[in-house]
Amino acid sequence: MRINRYTCAGALGIGIALGAIATIGACSDSITSPPVPDSATPVTRNKAEFYVFNDSPNLYPFRLCFKYQNALLDLPPLPSDGTKSMPLSNFPGIAEGAAVALPAITFDTEDKGSSISIDVFAVRARLVLNAIDDAGARCPTLVCDHGSCLEKGPDYIFLGQVSFALGEPNMLIVTGCAPSGVGSTLTDTSICGTNYEPTRGNLSAKATAIGSSRSRAGTLVKFVDIHNGDAPAKWQTGTASTTLSSQFVAVALPSSLSGYATSGIAFGSNESGDAGLDGEGGARGPTFFSLANVQDLSDPASVPNAFFTDGQYVFAALGSLSMGSAINADGTRNTTHGALRIVALRLSSP
Repeated sequence: MRINRYTCAGALGIGIALGAIATIGACSDSITSPPVPDSATPVTRNKAEFYVFNDSPNLYPFRLCFKYQNALLDLPPLPSDGTKSMPLSNFPGIAEGAAVALPAITFDTEDKGSSISIDVFAVRARLVLNAIDDAGARCPTLVCDHGSCLEKGPDYIFLGQVSFALGEPNMLIVTGCAPSGVGSTLTDTSICGTNYEPTRGNLSAKATAIGSSRSRAGTLVKFVDIHNGDAPAKWQTGTASTTLSSQFVAVALPSSLSGYATSGIAFGSNESGDAGLDGEGGARGPTFFSLANVQDLSDPASVPNAFFTDGQYVFAALGSLSMGSAINADGTRNTTHGALRIVALRLSSP
């Protein structure tokens, strides 16, 4: 057993973990590393960096808890920064079709390997709002089977085990649909997948290394179609276009704010001349999302020329065009579950 001290907003706490220690600056994006305990076994300190993309069309807005070596990490469900609320809410979480960068987590492990495996749990964001913000509840007191625990299913659900590389940025992708009675009543197998069963659902989580670019100058973008992987796509700025892929490429940003409404990402028939199919058999094109659309879907509190600056970005296509586009032709939002959207996250500076 090891004792881990952490600080958050000037407060000092003590958490206990078995087999591993994990800590974050739970009230901010900063990391608070614990002291390495005295031990005859060498301890390796590694950072885990997750960028979460939620492709589930019917799971409730959630926060995440993690279990490593049979012990829940003594952290609040993430994200937990109350100053970064979900759109149209007053509390943090990960909504349908959202992309959220989690604070980095530092693991002290006795494994010198470059990767580890952890269990991932989704905790209903609204239900833990008061417990998290008012009482300081943490994952071991919520995802458990004693008096203070939430109810498995309606309140929290197991998403699966993921393996990931330590010390590198990773996409954490949530896909599939929740069981009947847990999420919304969406049970269409064309959206949830052909392996969907109402009693069990088919929710899953997977981690994928993002990689990085050797270049640190300018704006660098990689594009991932969650359902199709390397689906063709192009970055269009004015009359110029750049082919995007799962590798980082340099792109040009519009020179004026108005240019963000006409520049963006085209893929499917708009890019390749054929309709194409998404992972659920729905037509993928014609599809075009302006950079203003992407910013609005990713971070509606921002503005395009502030959201997009020099740095490295991951763009991801979520949902299915068979449910329509998340942006209607008149620019209004389509709130249909599973509607196709493109969201983006800026990677932290290395």
